Amino acid sequence: MTKIKICGVKTIEASRTAAMNGADFIGMVFVDNVKRKISIETAQSIITDIRKTNEKTKIVGLFRNQNSKYVIEVINHLGLDLIQLCGNENLHDFIETPIEIFKQIRIKNSDNTTSISKKVNSLVESGIGVFLDSYDELLPGGTGIKFNWQLVAGTANKKNIFLGGGLNPENVISAIKKVEPWGVDVSTGVEKNGEKDSLLIRSFIKNVKSVTS
Repeated sequence: MTKIKICGVKTIEASRTAAMNGADFIGMVFVDNVKRKISIETAQSIITDIRKTNEKTKIVGLFRNQNSKYVIEVINHLGLDLIQLCGNENLHDFIETPIEIFKQIRIKNSDNTTSISKKVNSLVESGIGVFLDSYDELLPGGTGIKFNWQLVAGTANKKNIFLGGGLNPENVISAIKKVEPWGVDVSTGVEKNGEKDSLLIRSFIKNVKSVTS
């Protein structure tokens, strides 16, 4: 069954909706100057609630070009389950990270299948998971923009690889049928007026499960 991640969560209501409806992962952004950034205190409250709501739902912390010592401090303080690195980090600096690491790869429509596959396979073979997202010159992620899914067909179906970038309740079924990703990742696609919408979250999860259950 395709794994589901609801990313950029900032409220108990949104996280609880995701967890109660069967989201496998919930993402929290700890990157400065990003609209979806969450404070450590708020994240702690949400995580405490999620552990009571659905203990199977894993918590992902998103970081971008931040000191590895700081990242590990946040991991230990909050009890994160895995981290998603969204910048130009030297992965060797995170060798002592106590939990699973995922790396964001931003895809341009001008990229080619061979180079993408080579980059993804290199990470996966090193034990690092991958989030495939759309490239944007100004934004590090969460753009709501779709890239050419055919570029990752045959690559995204490997374990610990998520397809993201412009997914929403309307197109996620098509994306799964075309790419057969191990997991799907959504943020903007389940928002209304810039905030997570419970109805859209439920609809997204329901549609994913309707294809893969």
